[in-house]
Amino acid sequence: MGDKYLFIDSLAKNTASKIKLDSIYAIGKIAEGLQGKKVFSTCLRDYNSNWLDLMAKSQYKKYLKSDRNFKRLLKK
Repeated sequence: MGDKYLFIDSLAKNTASKIKLDSIYAIGKIAEGLQGKKVFSTCLRDYNSNWLDLMAKSQYKKYLKSDRNFKRLLKK
């Protein structure tokens, strides 16, 4: 389970660093009322994206495969 946490944590850290960089580059370039809105839209876009579904399915397949291998070892 720990490796799954590390995988999710790395995705979150990657997204957070992209958002921080984007915010730094946006200083003085966008209206004050729009600040912070891009963070929310970025998170929603990532949440609804296909790549997140693909990542989840890929990790689930790896889990099933490792679980089957573990059960085979227990039977021996």
